[in-house]
Amino acid sequence: MKRIFFIKKEGMIVVLVLSLFYPSIEIVRAQIEMEPVKINVHAQTRSVIEGNNASVELMLTNAKNKTVKAPKDLMVEVEVLSPSGTVEKQKVSFKVGEGSKSLQLPLKESGIAEIRATQKELLNGSTFIRVKPSRKLLEKVVSPASRTEVLFESQREIKKGIALNAVPKLRSIGLPTKKETEAGVGIKEEEQGIKSRDQYISEHEVEKKIALRYSPQRRLLADGNDTATIYAFLVGEEDFVTQRNINVRLFNNNGALIPKPLVISAGQDNGFSTLTSNEIGNVTVEYLGSTPKLNLEGEGRLEIPFGPPITNLDIIASPPVISLEDKADIVVRLVDNRRKAIATDKPIIVSFTIDKGQGKIEQKEITISGGNSEGRTQFSPTNMGQVYITAAAPNMLSKTVPIRITFPVMLLLLSGIGGLIGGLIKLITNLGKNKFFTLTVLIGLFTGPLLYWATTVGVISLFPNLNVLNLLSAFFISMLGGWVGTKVFSLILRNKS
Repeated sequence: MKRIFFIKKEGMIVVLVLSLFYPSIEIVRAQIEMEPVKINVHAQTRSVIEGNNASVELMLTNAKNKTVKAPKDLMVEVEVLSPSGTVEKQKVSFKVGEGSKSLQLPLKESGIAEIRATQKELLNGSTFIRVKPSRKLLEKVVSPASRTEVLFESQREIKKGIALNAVPKLRSIGLPTKKETEAGVGIKEEEQGIKSRDQYISEHEVEKKIALRYSPQRRLLADGNDTATIYAFLVGEEDFVTQRNINVRLFNNNGALIPKPLVISAGQDNGFSTLTSNEIGNVTVEYLGSTPKLNLEGEGRLEIPFGPPITNLDIIASPPVISLEDKADIVVRLVDNRRKAIATDKPIIVSFTIDKGQGKIEQKEITISGGNSEGRTQFSPTNMGQVYITAAAPNMLSKTVPIRITFPVMLLLLSGIGGLIGGLIKLITNLGKNKFFTLTVLIGLFTGPLLYWATTVGVISLFPNLNVLNLLSAFFISMLGGWVGTKVFSLILRNKS
C-alpha cells in the first residue's frame, strides 16, 4: 500500500511540475508564432499592360505563412527586375505593429518581370508578373453591317516603325492598308466577317510558348510550410490569352506539387502550382509537355533548394546575474518555429553587440559550423548595472538578452582579507621596530582595497596585461597594498600627476 501511495504521490508531483511549466512553454511558442520570419509578395494580378502599375501587397508572415505584426521598425527594399536586366529600387518602412503594405509599382518593359522584397533579418520574398506590350488605337473601321472593329498596334511594332497592316497574315484577311485608311477606305462588304486581333491570333498559327519561373528566389525551409510557387506564362511575339484550358505536365522528384498538372485556365495567360518539402536538398521540377502541345521558352528544368527549417535565433546568458568579477557565457542556438534546436548544414555567422551597459565580449563574431546548432562567447563586465547584448545572424530576427551585474561582495571580502594579511606580513617583518601592532594591521585593511581599486579603474597601471577583475587578483593586489601601507597614497598621487 505504501508503494502504491508513493507512486501516486510521485505521479502527482510530475503532473504538478508539468502544469507549472506547460503554460510558460505555450507562451514561448505563442511568442515565436507572432514573430515574422519571411516576407510574402502578393500581386493582385499576374498580368499587366506595359506602362501600367502593378498592385502588390507586402506581408510579414511567420513560419506557418500567417500574417503577423512587426515587433520593431523594419526597412524593406523592393526591387523591380525588368526582362532586360535593369533594376529599380525603393524603400518601404514597416512601423511597429504593421503587418502589410500595399504598393503601386510601374512596369515599363514588356516581358516577365520579377518583384523582389528583401530585409536583412527576414527571408526574402518575390513574385513574377507578365507585362504585356502596350497598344495604341489605330482606327475604327465601320463595316456596311454597322459592325465596329477597333484595331491596335503593339508598342514593339511602334518602336520598329511597323504598321499593323504590314503583318502579312493580318493583311490577308482584308484589313485596309495605311494609304486606304488615310483615304477613308473601309472594309469591303464581302470582308465584313473580319475577326478582332485577339481572336485572330488565338485562332491562327501564331507561335505560342510556355515560360517557367519560380519564386521566391532563395533557399526554402524544409518544413512543409515554406512554399515555392511555380509559374507557367504564355509568351510569344504577340499578346494573347488561351481560349481553352492548357494542362502543363510537370515532374518533381521530391516534395508535394499542387495542383498537378498545372492549369492555365481559359481566358488567362498564366497559371501556377505550389511546391513544399520536408526534406533537405534540391527538388527538381521539369517540364514534360502540355495539352494542347506548346513549345518551351528558356529553361525547362528548375532546381529549387530546400534547407534546414531554421526560423529563429535564441540567445541565453548563463548565468543571467553575475557580480563584477564574474563572466557570463552568451549562448546562441538555431531553432525552428517550435523552438526545437536545428543543426545547420552550412556555416552561419553570428555577431554580438552591447546595446547598453559596459563590458567586453570575448568574440564579437562566431561561426556556427555545419552539423551544429549552437555557438557561444563570453562576456566580462566592467561596471555594475544592467547590460543588454544583441545577437544577429543573416535572415533571422536579432535577439537581445539582459545580464544584471551586481556588487562584487566576494571580491570586496577577499580584498579586505588580502589587505589584512599584507598588514600582518609587514608587522611580522618589522617585529620589534613598530609599537603600533594593531594599527599596522588595520591600516592594511584600508590600504589593500585602496590599491586594488586604483588598479581596477586605471589610476595605477601595475599590471597592464593582467585581468584584475577576478578573486585571485583582488586578494594578491590587496595584500601588496596592505604591506605597502600608507605609501599607497603617494603612489596614487604620483601616478595621478
